[in-house]
Amino acid sequence: LCGAASRVTAAVCMCPADTVKTRLQFQGVLPTTTVTRYRNISEAFVSIIRNEGPLAFTRGLGARIMYVAPSSAFTFLCYEELKSSLSKYGTQSSKSVFLSSILPSIGLIFGRFIGSAIRTPFDIIKQRLQVDGSLQNKKYKNTVQAIKVVWNTEGLRGFLGTVHVAIIRDVPFTLFYYSCYETVKSFQSHYVRKDLSILNHLASGACAGAFSSILTAPMDVVKTQLQTQAALPREERDYKGIADAVRSIWRTEGWKGFTRGLGARVLYITPSAAIVWSSYETYKKLF
Repeated sequence: LCGAASRVTAAVCMCPADTVKTRLQFQGVLPTTTVTRYRNISEAFVSIIRNEGPLAFTRGLGARIMYVAPSSAFTFLCYEELKSSLSKYGTQSSKSVFLSSILPSIGLIFGRFIGSAIRTPFDIIKQRLQVDGSLQNKKYKNTVQAIKVVWNTEGLRGFLGTVHVAIIRDVPFTLFYYSCYETVKSFQSHYVRKDLSILNHLASGACAGAFSSILTAPMDVVKTQLQTQAALPREERDYKGIADAVRSIWRTEGWKGFTRGLGARVLYITPSAAIVWSSYETYKKLF
């Protein structure tokens, strides 16, 4: 319950940054006749508010909450069970850092593997709704209608065809994210020598979010491109798979193509992670 509540809190608070991140990654080198292009984060924010209104930032939020709540509850349950099982080793200083920081993350990879497969259909709908507002020819009015369009035009492949892409991004993200959080928290505990405050959890979460989001940014760009290209006219769908997407992005944009939307991604995930972990630790005390 605490894990689900913390994730939903972050999803609602940070949905504007998530929308901007997705649109910046999506636009790539697409012609301006197809999609509204943004030069940077601030221009995207201003343009969306001016042309579509503030509610445009909530497009896809319903689909995100549909998978965030149950998947987060399961993930945090596994996380706490693993930590509890390993707590007896905590007094062995030579092993404590590895056992408290790294090993739980490795165990969670399995949970994330399953979670990524389950969440991908919802993630695709979320991203399609997020980028739809930037297209000249809009397709989707709401979550239900988007699901119907994807099913009627792409079938089951439209929902599950990019599961492997999500797994390739999410598994290392999970390892970096939880390991970094526990490492920074352990470091703070060593010097604070008392119960950590909400500020300590905010700092640990922010570090974990920034670290993991930067390291996995290239694969996130590839994932977004593959999952959203079906929203484009058929003649503008460039990518046949991961390798083809990587080659095409490198050929047309160079290394900068893999950092597209990185600022917005860090802006989105860093405070999100801070909110998740601080609210999670707070909810645990309340409940």
